[in-house]
This record gives sequence, C-alpha cells and structure tokens, in this order.
Amino acid sequence: MESIMQDIKECYLCRMEMLQNNNFKQLPSSGLECHHIMHGTANRKISEHYGLKVWLCPEHHRTGKDAVHKCRETDLKLIKAGQARFEQVFSHGEWMQVFMKNYL
Repeated sequence: MESIMQDIKECYLCRMEMLQNNNFKQLPSSGLECHHIMHGTANRKISEHYGLKVWLCPEHHRTGKDAVHKCRETDLKLIKAGQARFEQVFSHGEWMQVFMKNYL
C-alpha cells in the first residue's frame, strides 16, 4: 500500500522541522530511505499493509544523532504521528485491535 502519511517523496522529519522552525526551503527528494513506522518483523508487514511508512533522509533514518533507529524519542514521534493518521483514515478501535497499544 502507498503511504497514508505522505503524498510527496521527501524526508518526513525534515518537513516537520522546517514547519516547526518556519525555515522554508526545498527538501531533497532523492537518496531517501523508506521507514516502516511500526517496526519488528510482524509489525513491519502490518505497517506496509496499512501504509504506515514515511520517507526519511539517511541522517534522520540511520546516521544522525537523533535518527529514528538510534533515538527512542524520534521513534515515538513517528509512532504517535502514525497512530494519529491511522485513526483519521481507519479508527482508534482498529488501531487497538491491530497494535494493542495506545501511544497518544
């Protein structure tokens, strides 16, 4: 399934930072990596099925100090955004049935 989080291929976290800081600039659209918001073997497949995935630049995905794979705070930021979007598209009840944990 396509992402329910993004319509444009750009770093999701770079976009969040840009909007929070009112620092508008063109974001790169190449060299990006797909990140499944709900991770782990089973949850990765479920994330794919429901479109819970975002594009991230390497710094936000793997290499930076606050990269999602290195920083629990960044990981939770994406999980919370994913749950919020999931519940807009589907429902809170379905989220709880599928993931069995409320992050909001």
